[in-house]
This record gives sequence, structure tokens and C-alpha cells, in this order.
Amino acid sequence: MNLRLLISLVGVCALLTASAAAAADAPGACKSIELGIGVVASSGFSDAVEGRFPPDQYDLSGAGTLFDVECGLGLPAGTRVTVTPRLRLLAKSVTISAYQGLPGSQYAVMVFLPGVSVRYALAPGRSPFYVCGDLALVSATADDEIMTIGGRGASFGAAVGASLGQGRVDIELGHWSVPVSEDEPEPGDENFGGTGVIVRTRWFLR
Repeated sequence: MNLRLLISLVGVCALLTASAAAAADAPGACKSIELGIGVVASSGFSDAVEGRFPPDQYDLSGAGTLFDVECGLGLPAGTRVTVTPRLRLLAKSVTISAYQGLPGSQYAVMVFLPGVSVRYALAPGRSPFYVCGDLALVSATADDEIMTIGGRGASFGAAVGASLGQGRVDIELGHWSVPVSEDEPEPGDENFGGTGVIVRTRWFLR
């Protein structure tokens, strides 16, 4: 395990421990289960695919965006702050054909992001808007035929959002950095992050 990954792991574990302790001290707060889905426009992901399969030689489909699926446990840490241990998955199936118009082969790319999100409500009870920050470890995999990739340290991100329906639905716009190391076709580093939109629903635990 390299030093960067070890430091990132220790940081995430410390945040998770602090969030649990803060939630336990928050009076009258309700925990919640969160599920979300969205899309992330990633130029780094597109560049990595096109570097392996140049568009002037191959017919590509699905290389521009990644689907974003997530689940988490919301732990209130006060009237304005919620800390959420969260697992995110960025995934996409890329279709590649050697000739225009012919059926292509499909290859899967997946990036797992276990981490924590800290959310701050701008004006609870008066305004639905909030800001949040994310920290996660990066674990990436892909079909060998398209590229050989792995995680590279920690992912960071920030977002703004609005909470609707008495806090049961979030609409969020954010930007994330997701560092990925690529071994083939040529060694190098890519950023599979980008700007995205997430719609999240929440169930409160009484």
C-alpha cells in the first residue's frame, strides 16, 4: 500500500469515527438512508477511451459520461450539519466497433468510491439550499480489452444542492476529482471526475 493511499484511508476512517460521535450527540436528530442516481460528464474518461480507440479509426458510443449510483447513511451532527458515510459507483458500458455501422463490442468501466460527505444547510427551516464536500478512496476496474486501470489515492469534490419535499429529495450539482492510474495501453494518470448532477431520495429512520 503506497503512502498516499494509506494517508487517504486514515483520513476517511477518522472522518467516519468523528461523524458517528457527532451524530450521537445531536439532540432530536433523525438518521436517514439515502439513495441517489445521476450522471457525470468526464473529459478524462473520454480522453482515456479515445486514446485507446481513436475516433478516426473506431466507432465509439458511451465514452463521454459516467452513470453515478450511490447509497449512504445520513448522520445529523447538529441543526445545520449532516455527515454521510457513502458508497458511490461510477460506471459505464462503452460500445466500440472497428468499422462504422457494424455491431460493436461492449466493455464495462467501474469506479468504486467508498467515503464520506459533509453537508451544511445554508438556512434550515427557511431555505432548501445547502453546500457539501466529499472525500473518498478510489478503486477502479475495467475490461482488459479496453484499458487496465486502478485507483490512485483519494477523490475530492464539492457540490451545491436544494432539498425538496420536507428534505426527502435532493437535487445536487457538483464537481469531483477522481484520480485513476492507467497501465495500458500507456502508463499514465487520468481524472475520471467531472461535473455532474445527482438526484437523491431519503428515508428517515424514526
